[in-house]
Amino acid sequence: MEMTARISHGILAERGWSAGALPFPAFLSWCAETKECALGGGDPESTFQTLMSDIDQHPLAAEGRIMGPGETVYGVVMGLYDRNWWPDLAAALTAAESGETAPLLTLSDRYLGRSESGAYDNLAEANLAIMCIDDPWPSVDEVKELTQEADERFPNFGAFNLNITLPCSMWPVEPVSRPEIVHAAGAPPIMVIGTTDDPATPYEWATTLAEQMESATLVTLEGEGHVAMGRGNPCIDEAVDHYLTGLVLPEDGKRCEETSGVSAQGFNSLVPRKRSPLPWR
Repeated sequence: MEMTARISHGILAERGWSAGALPFPAFLSWCAETKECALGGGDPESTFQTLMSDIDQHPLAAEGRIMGPGETVYGVVMGLYDRNWWPDLAAALTAAESGETAPLLTLSDRYLGRSESGAYDNLAEANLAIMCIDDPWPSVDEVKELTQEADERFPNFGAFNLNITLPCSMWPVEPVSRPEIVHAAGAPPIMVIGTTDDPATPYEWATTLAEQMESATLVTLEGEGHVAMGRGNPCIDEAVDHYLTGLVLPEDGKRCEETSGVSAQGFNSLVPRKRSPLPWR
């Protein structure tokens, strides 16, 4: 069994707080150092903070749609899923500075399953309904208490991620399971893969899961992006191929470095991947 970007059921208190926040500093550093990014004229972090503050106070409106903080963060998280989408994210944020909403809404719409006709698929709703009965959730008052801490630890992302699942705190159906340590005793060899700066499923989930399971081997991709396999990293792909074709595991703790830079192939030119309807799925 090969597992990549998996949720560890032993982690409940900080589920998804960091979604999007971990690769964002790397994006800002790239943005400050490359001519491909015009955001902020060399100071993209301050520019982004100002943009978020402005949108929070005065959401942008264009072509009959409103782009508030929620759509903005969803668009940013989508743009962080792959390093090759960073140029598109930078262009979208730069456009938003001038009041143009279409590029960032394109990213947000892809994340949320919105078609060009304005119709949404039901993946986000279905995911929420399933997730809310998977585990017990904090009460509304507990979420309120955690919000400030989440925002302080992961500005722009922490409180947003925490409040996405607020409906689970009011869900009318009781959860059918509780988080448990998974030892998988007697299971065949299991490969667990985690990316250090994954914008959707934090690396900590991979390390914790690998530590719990008796036959698990952890493989780490040091880099940014969601899901390690199939992104053209020869170190990761070779390890997975050997495992799937011969059940040959690499040494436990194997680490692979990101080998590709940021290309300009663009968001729309990529084959759409199965997306995550929420930042930690």
